[in-house]
Amino acid sequence: MLKRLKFIVVLLVIIVLCGVVYAQDEPSETSEENIMKLIKKGNWSQIVQLGEPAYDPLVKIFKETDNKSIRFSVVRNLGKINADRAIDFIIAALEDEGEEAKIRFEAASVLTKIGDTRVVVPLLNTLETKYFTSKGQIEKIVKKLGALGDPRAKDILVNILVSNLDETPGALRASLKVVNKALNNIDSKWKSDSAYTDILDKYIQDLESEDNSDRTKAVAKLEILGDAEAVAPLIAIVENDDEKNNFRTAVIKALGGIGGAEAEEKLISMAEEEVEETGLIELRKEAVLALGALKTPGASKALLNLLVDKQVRAGVIRALGVSKTTLAISPLIKMLRSKDRNNANEALIKITGEDFDKNFKKWHEWWTENKEEFLKKRGGADEDKGKEQGKTVAAESKETKKESAVDPEKIAELIKAKKWDKLVKIGKPAIAPLSKLLKSKDKWDRGAAAKALGNIGDVSALKALIIRLKKDKDYGVKKKIAAAL
Repeated sequence: MLKRLKFIVVLLVIIVLCGVVYAQDEPSETSEENIMKLIKKGNWSQIVQLGEPAYDPLVKIFKETDNKSIRFSVVRNLGKINADRAIDFIIAALEDEGEEAKIRFEAASVLTKIGDTRVVVPLLNTLETKYFTSKGQIEKIVKKLGALGDPRAKDILVNILVSNLDETPGALRASLKVVNKALNNIDSKWKSDSAYTDILDKYIQDLESEDNSDRTKAVAKLEILGDAEAVAPLIAIVENDDEKNNFRTAVIKALGGIGGAEAEEKLISMAEEEVEETGLIELRKEAVLALGALKTPGASKALLNLLVDKQVRAGVIRALGVSKTTLAISPLIKMLRSKDRNNANEALIKITGEDFDKNFKKWHEWWTENKEEFLKKRGGADEDKGKEQGKTVAAESKETKKESAVDPEKIAELIKAKKWDKLVKIGKPAIAPLSKLLKSKDKWDRGAAAKALGNIGDVSALKALIIRLKKDKDYGVKKKIAAAL
């Protein structure tokens, strides 16, 4: 019995010793050998989960391997393990001129995700040397510099912004609006710098150049700069009938890009003006599209009122899609029953992110069931900006319903049938179409429209009447407008 017990003890000791030896031979979870196994399997998420112990083996593997894919992935993932410790390593990869371009690009991308001011100088150097020409890379770098708000970035970003277009790489030129925004984050008063004011003055002066190329370039640059000082001289070009229409079209687009109250007022005026000449119709259509780019409450409401206008309706629908105003959802759903259903469906997709393939019933059901929740999610939507603080979602929903309850085509039919009393009952949605009727060649229609607008009594209706009172040459019509006022 004793011999058997001794045998069992000896056997257990042997088993334990064998296990120790085996364990010593088995590579640890964070050993270079084990990490290489995970790399070959492409299991980078598991490597990152190993944490700090995996850091040094990864750096060693990066230095020893020629495999571009592995080196790329090390750069991409090292910062996830220890961003603070990885900064110097990643900066070195970025600044190594002998390194693969793809790996340097990734190093720059990783640095844009690290919230440490140590990344500022290497990222600035990247912009100064113009090594990167990818629009996406440039925008990532500029956005990071703007977010960090480091004043060291200011001069280089200003230089990028004011560089001559011909000397600026295409990707940088495409990203200049992002540069503008980043500079605003770094120093709200940066536009008072002489480097900026000199270039702004130059481009405003170039609008009067005899060289068409210089004028076209100036318009493009002024749109990028987005400075309100450029609006007045640009409007002067739009109002000059001697200017070529293709140039005026570019200027209208620039006004939409710059924005502001003055630009909005001019674009609304152009979009609402009835014209017959082909060239002027094209300018009107461009003004409609520019209103969509503004994405303001005033521009959105002006576009909604223009849905009844067949001359620009297709452009209006596209512009509403670009503006992404929730006020347009109900009217656009109704238009799915019209010949404009394709455009209406595309606009609805852009505004809502949904797609029910021009199916009126499905769109209507979705909006009925999801309206309140959708408006809550879009609480910060563009059309809400400028509204009084404290308005609830319910109030916005009520406003949406009020503005879009009447089908624009129904209003057009009532005008054609001269049902003035019914138009008065419709109220505010009928103001824009009736205001246009004030320009009709038929003096009787002008007089009837004036009376209807007077009975509606809204401020915008009175404004239209006052403007027309000065312009109408028929004494009888003037008398009716005066009576309506």
